[in-house]
Formats: sequence, structure tokens, C-alpha cells
Amino acid sequence: MKVEVKYYAWIREEIGEKETLEFNEGATVREIVKKLVEKHTHLAGENFLIAVNGRTVDMDTCLNEGDVVSVFPPAGGG
Repeated sequence: MKVEVKYYAWIREEIGEKETLEFNEGATVREIVKKLVEKHTHLAGENFLIAVNGRTVDMDTCLNEGDVVSVFPPAGGG
């Protein structure tokens, strides 16, 4: 199955706006993050906020064909 992955903030600056990735049916958000870190090794050790189709989800959320996964760095501030 194919999912579109969109990047935001500093991640977008380093990787680009978006890419399409392929996974086996029933893949989870955890698998997406693992593949992203394998593909973009400089992301190793980072934490992310993940949304699927505009809704914040946890790492065990299953994905479906055509889902849009948004990857944000964690919010910070002071």
C-alpha cells in the first residue's frame, strides 16, 4: 500500500515537503517512523508528533491505502 508522508518545520527543511512510501497492508505508524529513520539516518533519536489524515495518532495506529501521514517535530517553547 502507498501512503503520502508530509513533513513540517525543520524536518521539511532537511527532507523536503513530502514523499510517497510503500508498506505492507496493516502497517502501523511505528513502522513508518522506523522506515523514515532508516532512510533519513539524521532523524535517529528524534521524537515526532504524528497525524494521520489530520488526526493525532499513537504509534500502534494501523494505516490504510492512501492515508496522509504528517510528521512534526515535538512542540517546544518557553
